[in-house]
Amino acid sequence: MFLSIQIKDIEIRTHQCEKYVNLAIYLSDNKTRIIIIEQEVHIVKDLKAKMLVGLDILSSKKIFIMMNNTEAVIKSCNNIRVPLTVHF
Repeated sequence: MFLSIQIKDIEIRTHQCEKYVNLAIYLSDNKTRIIIIEQEVHIVKDLKAKMLVGLDILSSKKIFIMMNNTEAVIKSCNNIRVPLTVHF
C-alpha cells in the first residue's frame, strides 16, 4: 500500500503525491550505447518542472551531472556520457 507523501519543488512549494509508477528510463550516449535505469517514480500533479531527480537516485546509480559540459556521467555503467538539455 502506497502512502501519500509530500514533495517540495525547486521553489519550495509543497505538492501532495499519492501515485507512483515503476519507470524504465532509456539513455543514450548518441553513439552506440543505450542504458536502462529502472526506478520507482512519484507522479506529482501541477509540478512546474517536468522532472525532478532526487539525490538518492543519482547517488545509487552513481550519476554525476556535469553542468559545464551539459552531460551526465554514469559511473555505474562504464562511465557512459549522456548529453543533457538544460532549460532555465
